[in-house]
Amino acid sequence: RTPSLLSTYALALFKSGRIAEADEAWSEAIAGAASAATIKEIASSQIEAQSVDRAIATLVGVRKRFGLEALFADELSKLYASQGNYK
Repeated sequence: RTPSLLSTYALALFKSGRIAEADEAWSEAIAGAASAATIKEIASSQIEAQSVDRAIATLVGVRKRFGLEALFADELSKLYASQGNYK
């Protein structure tokens, strides 16, 4: 089960109301992701699920895990702005 497939599966679970299972699948996808592109794909599926908070948590969490404060800066600024958070 690849992170991409898990992310797609999580989105389907989320859309069917199985939120806890979706969160587990997203967590597994994040843990198995080996690239920034895959993390962006996971965050995109969370955004498609109308769960911007989850997408932000995903990007911030990975950023902290790798100790790279500039990682996903553009994506995060857009997500924060979409919520009216301009801090």
